[in-house]
Amino acid sequence: EILVIDDGSSDKTAEVVEDYIATDSRVNLKRRDNGGAGAARNAGLEMVTGDYVTFVDSDDLLNQFAIEVLVSISTDCNADIAIGKHQRFISNIQEPDLSTQVDWEGLVTVVAAGTAIESILYKMEHEGVCGNLYRTDLLRGLSFPPIRVYEDACFNLLALSNAKKCALLRKPLYWYRQRDESLTHTYSPNFEQGLLSGYRAILSDVSRRSLISAKAISFSLFCYASNLLWRIDSNSESRELWDTIKKTRFSTIFDNHASAKYRVAAICSLLGWR
Repeated sequence: EILVIDDGSSDKTAEVVEDYIATDSRVNLKRRDNGGAGAARNAGLEMVTGDYVTFVDSDDLLNQFAIEVLVSISTDCNADIAIGKHQRFISNIQEPDLSTQVDWEGLVTVVAAGTAIESILYKMEHEGVCGNLYRTDLLRGLSFPPIRVYEDACFNLLALSNAKKCALLRKPLYWYRQRDESLTHTYSPNFEQGLLSGYRAILSDVSRRSLISAKAISFSLFCYASNLLWRIDSNSESRELWDTIKKTRFSTIFDNHASAKYRVAAICSLLGWR
C-alpha cells in the first residue's frame, strides 16, 4: 500500500495522487492541514494495514527495487528493522539512476538492536526513518514527537529499542535531496532548548530498554548540543546547550569511537563559548 499524506500542500499534489488512485487501488490519500513531518507520519501510521512500514519524504527518491530488496532482507535475515544507506544528491547536478538493479548479497550485516543504536549515536548509520523498513507490530504505541526537527531521529531510536535484530545494508537505496532552504537548514531561535530536553528524555527512555554505553549517550548529547549551538545566534539564550557541552566534552575527547570532527570540536570548546 502507498499512503500519501498531503500535509497542507499548496500545489497540485492532491490532483496528481488522485490520478494514481484512479488506476491503482494500492494508493490512498489523506489530506490534512499542515502540521509538520512528524504529525503527517503519525497520520500515515494510523492508516497502515501492511506487515511492514517505510517512510519517504516528498522531495526524496527511492531506487525502484528498494521495497523489494528491503522486504527480502528483512524476511531472509529475520530482522525487525532493515536499515538501508542514504545517498545525498543535489538537483540538476547529480541526478541518480533509480533503475539500477540492486544486488545485496554479501552487503548485509545483521546486528543486535543495541549495536545498531550505538552505531546511530556515533553517527556511523543515518539516524532518520526514511529508507528503513520496520515491522509494523514493532511500531504499535509509538508516535513521532511534536517537534519540528529531528523528530524522526527520536522515533527511530524508540523503534530500535523495541527491536531485537537489525539488518544493515551497505548500499544506497534512498536518495536524499539537498536543499539550502529545507527545514533542517533553516535558523529558528526558539526550538533549541526544548529539543535538547526532549532528546535527552528519549535517550533516557531508550537506555532503560536497551544495552547502550554511557559513552555513546554522552557523545550523542555532545553532538546535538554542539550542532544546535553552531546554528543559532551567539546572543541567544543557550546556556543549557553550553552546559551540556561542558558536561560531555571530556568523555568525547577520550572516546575512541567518536569521530575526529567532534573530538576536535570538544577540544576547541575548552577555549570557551565563542
